[in-house]
Amino acid sequence: MYIIIATLTTLKYEQSNFHRSENAASENFASRGMYLEGVDDNRKRYFRDFAIQRKNVSKNSLRVFLTHNASLEDIVLKSNDSLSLENDQRGVNTFFSKLFKDDTEYDSENFKEYLNTLNKNTIIKIDGTVYTEDLVASFLENGQRGYETYLDLKNLERGRHTFQIISKKLNKKDAIVNDTLGTIPFWYYPDM
Repeated sequence: MYIIIATLTTLKYEQSNFHRSENAASENFASRGMYLEGVDDNRKRYFRDFAIQRKNVSKNSLRVFLTHNASLEDIVLKSNDSLSLENDQRGVNTFFSKLFKDDTEYDSENFKEYLNTLNKNTIIKIDGTVYTEDLVASFLENGQRGYETYLDLKNLERGRHTFQIISKKLNKKDAIVNDTLGTIPFWYYPDM
């Protein structure tokens, strides 16, 4: 009986052999989960690795948001020895535990160095061209923590383009390697 119920509750009608809803974002698949458009209206919407402003861009800039996560911070700490901490305070804390901790390691100079290292470890490309805009710490409207920047598009040709973001990561051998977080399409038609 349980097998029948499980089978019935997992039935799904597939409309195509190629165009599938579970396709990951790629150069040829514009997954709605990769675009910031609509996050104001849906405060429960969170992004896994990154997101860009929208699919169709009509302004001369493109907003880019890189989500913060532990592996991103791990690679920043591993690639910059001056940021190594005696006391890693990540994880679950209470207000009272903060009262007894020394925050002298977390000054603004260390944070600037943290952001500099993050920027060195992050590559942003449009159609293979590297953009070197610096990421700054930010929160989305829904409270999601991350980093954002705006890319200048005024010299970009009209039409379809490919956005790509690459970050460093630790492989199984604890070596630092490049990791493509994602590649997604967008369309640039200024002044529409």
